[in-house]
Amino acid sequence: MSLDGDLDGLMEAVSAMVTGYVNGLGRAKGLTPLYWQLTASRYEAGRYVLMGQIGGEHVDAAAESIAQEWAAAMNLTRDPEPLPGEVAYVGTAEVSWALGTPVWLRVWGVADRDVWSRDDPAWRPENPPPGP
Repeated sequence: MSLDGDLDGLMEAVSAMVTGYVNGLGRAKGLTPLYWQLTASRYEAGRYVLMGQIGGEHVDAAAESIAQEWAAAMNLTRDPEPLPGEVAYVGTAEVSWALGTPVWLRVWGVADRDVWSRDDPAWRPENPPPGP
């Protein structure tokens, strides 16, 4: 079997499955759905990152509130060095039985649209994707 040319499609399918699963857990606690990705860490081999992004329709105070709710549910702490215009919470989850190492967790959103819009566009797309 070859995935030539369709690795992007595979990653989209994995993200959709992860998004559905994690949002299902959050729905049971009344949490706003996020866009979730499970990726390999760029900084440490064998480490995974589960990142939840608050949809672009929720900015400023709404993004802050949603981030705080997910942070409380996942026992995350505020990121001391978020990117400009961003609110972010970080932590880890012990799933070593499945992956062999704890998973890094990160929930983030746009907390200040004006600052976010001025940020270097080379870092990421100008507009965050809409929520699920």
